[in-house]
Amino acid sequence: MVAHRSAIFDLNRIRSHVNQLTIRSPWLWISTAALTIRVPLLFLPNPGRDEAAYFYWSHHFEPAYSFLMQLVVRLFGWLPVSDLFAMRLPALLLGILVIFLLDILLQLRGVNYSFRCMALLLFAFSPWQSNFGVFLNPDNFLVAVLLFFLLAVIREQLLPAALFSGIAVLAKPTGILLIPAGWFIIFAAKNLIIRRKFLYGLIPVIFLLPVILSIRKEMIFAMLEFGKLNSLLPMWEILAFQLALVVVGGGPILLFFAAVGLKQRLRTKNLPHHLKLENMAVLVIAACTFIIFGAAIVLNSQVKYNWILPALVILWPTQPIPIKKYILIPAIVLSMGLGIFQNVMKLNPRWVSQIEDSLPALRSIFALKGGAREANVSASRSWTEHALEFQSMDGFVGQIEMIWEQFGSGKPLQWIISDDYGLAAQLVFGLGNENVGMILPKDGIFARTLSEDAVELSGGIIILAVHRDARSVWEQIDVSRIQRIPHPVTGQLLSVGIPNRAMSSN
Repeated sequence: MVAHRSAIFDLNRIRSHVNQLTIRSPWLWISTAALTIRVPLLFLPNPGRDEAAYFYWSHHFEPAYSFLMQLVVRLFGWLPVSDLFAMRLPALLLGILVIFLLDILLQLRGVNYSFRCMALLLFAFSPWQSNFGVFLNPDNFLVAVLLFFLLAVIREQLLPAALFSGIAVLAKPTGILLIPAGWFIIFAAKNLIIRRKFLYGLIPVIFLLPVILSIRKEMIFAMLEFGKLNSLLPMWEILAFQLALVVVGGGPILLFFAAVGLKQRLRTKNLPHHLKLENMAVLVIAACTFIIFGAAIVLNSQVKYNWILPALVILWPTQPIPIKKYILIPAIVLSMGLGIFQNVMKLNPRWVSQIEDSLPALRSIFALKGGAREANVSASRSWTEHALEFQSMDGFVGQIEMIWEQFGSGKPLQWIISDDYGLAAQLVFGLGNENVGMILPKDGIFARTLSEDAVELSGGIIILAVHRDARSVWEQIDVSRIQRIPHPVTGQLLSVGIPNRAMSSN
C-alpha cells in the first residue's frame, strides 16, 4: 500500500514537473507540433538540387561556402542510417534547436509567456522554417549561431560571443555580418582590459581565414547573381517583390512585429548592462543586414527573403502591443497556414500542377524569384517542377548507368562534367559513389573544383548537358558520342556525352 502511494506520488510529481516545464518552455509543444508537418518531408525519396549540392560538398569540402554545414553532415554520415537521412537529420534537429534557443533568448529578455508563444508559433510554422527545418540548407546553421551569439552577449560571456561571431561566417557566407557586431560588443564591454579586447577581436578573423583563402572571384561574381532580377525593372517593382517574398516567407505579420521591436529598441532606456549589450548587438546586426542587403536590392536588383529574415526574428518586441483580435488571429492562422500548405504541396506535386494550371502567373513568380543565376543553371521553371525535384530519380540514374556500361570502356566513372550543378549533384547522390567528382566549368560557385581538378583528369568522364549541347559544356573535352534522354524533372531532352579523352590544357 505504501509502495502504491509512493508510486502515485512520484507520478504526480512527474506530471507536475512536465506541466511546469511546458508552461515555462513553450518551445517543447510548439516544436513537437511543427514536427508533424516536417517529418513527412523527411521521407521524400530524393534530395532537392541544393540539398544534393550541399551533400556533395560534405564529401568534397568547399571551405568558402557553409563549411560548418559540410562538417556536420559528414559527421552524421557515420550514423547507421541512409545518406538521405544523414543529410536531413541535421536540418530536422536544427529546426528544433533554433526554436529552443529563441525561446530561451526571449525569456532572458523578459518576454511574457503568451507573447513568447506567439513568437515561436509564427517562427516555427513560417514557410521559411517549415522548409529549412527539414531540408538541408545553411540558413538554420546561421540562425543557431546567431542565437548562441546573442545568448552569450546577454550573459556577458564575451569569449563565447567572439567565437560565435567568427563561426557565423563558416555557417553561411552572409554570417560575415555578425563579425562587426562581435567587434562592437567586445570593444563596448566595460569588464575587459584593452589587451584582451584585441585578442578577442582576432578570434573572428581566424575563422574568416579559411573562407578568404578558399574563395575565388568567380564565386563572388556568382553570388552576385543570387536572386538577381532584370535591372530594367522599375525599382518600385523590385522593392515590392522583395517585400512580398519577406511577407510570404516569414509570415504576414513578422515584418510588422520586427518594426515594432526596432522602435522599442531604439527608445529603450535604463536597461541593465547585459541587456544593453544585447540590445546594441541586435541593432548592429539589423543595421548591417538592412544596409548591405538594401544596397544589394537597390544597386544590384537582388531579392532574397532569407537573407533578411534572421534580422527580423531577433527584433521581436520585448513588450506586447495591443492588436485587435479580428486582425491578429487571422494573421496568425494565415502565417501558420502558409507553412503547412507549402509542406503539403511538396508531398503532392500533382496538386501543385493543378494550382499552377488554374493560376499561370505562379509560374512567372517562380522564374522571377529564382533570378539570373537559376535561369542559367536550373532546368526547373515552375513550382511543380521544383516539387518534382524531390521525387525518385532512380529511372534517370539507371539510364546513366546503362549508357556508361555501354560506352564507358570498362572504366570506373570518376567525373561528371555538367552545366547544371543540381542535376549533376543529384546524379552523384543517386549513383551512391562519394568518390565521383563534379566539374562545372561555367558555374562560378564551383570554380575552385575547376581550377584544381581540371589540370589532369584520371578515370572515366561523362558529360551531362542540360542547357547546351554536350560539346559546348567544356571546350577542353572532345566528345565522341552523345545520347539524348529525358530530363527527370522537366521531361525535356538533355545530352549525355562520352568523351574521347580529357585534355590537360586548353
